[in-house]
Formats: sequence, C-alpha cells, structure tokens
Amino acid sequence: MGEKARNDPYEAFVGEAKAHHRLLVFAGKAKKRRSNQEWVQKEGKS
Repeated sequence: MGEKARNDPYEAFVGEAKAHHRLLVFAGKAKKRRSNQEWVQKEGKS
C-alpha cells in the first residue's frame, strides 16, 4: 500500500474511483470504435 493511501484512505478511494471511471470511459470508446469498424467492413462487402 502506498504512503498516501496509508495516510489518507479517503484520498486513496477518490483516486481509485477516478481511475475506474477513466477505464470505463476508455472501454466505452473502444467498444464504439470496434462496432463502427465492423459496420464499415459489412458495408464494404455489400
């Protein structure tokens, strides 16, 4: 456990929550991009 987390659990929690939110946003963008690429590939085959 890092020194900051040991000294202030609230700050550690907030940091982890922010990191989790960033990962969710990134995953959502990746999923949307992947679905757009699949759509383009399907349109190209028509």
